[in-house]
Amino acid sequence: MSSNTWASLAEAYKVKGDNMKARELYKKALELNPKNIDLKKV
Repeated sequence: MSSNTWASLAEAYKVKGDNMKARELYKKALELNPKNIDLKKV
């Protein structure tokens, strides 16, 4: 999956209120695309 897919899934978990899972998925997205400035802000 792409980093955007992981970031979108993370956003869904964040909206749901599962911040721990969201953070884990944002981290995965950042590993796949470390140059993504938007992910670094999260």
